[in-house]
Amino acid sequence: MTQKVCLLTLFLAVSTTFQASAQNGGPYDALVNDNTRFAFKFFHQSLAETSDTNVIIAPTALSADFAFLQNGAETKAREEILQAF
Repeated sequence: MTQKVCLLTLFLAVSTTFQASAQNGGPYDALVNDNTRFAFKFFHQSLAETSDTNVIIAPTALSADFAFLQNGAETKAREEILQAF
């Protein structure tokens, strides 16, 4: 039951991204696909570590946080952030 609720929450959050991508097409397709892949990987890892509790994440907020971090980082740190993703 818990996993179903978590999966439904993640699906609803990510589905709006898919809808925006499908409507626009354009230059953001790769970014949308990468963010979606990141969200699912992060969710699966979080769920694997805490399988007996509810898991709620905000993939858009996580992506924005790392974008801000990358934007303010020095050259070497920026390269390391990019390599991590």
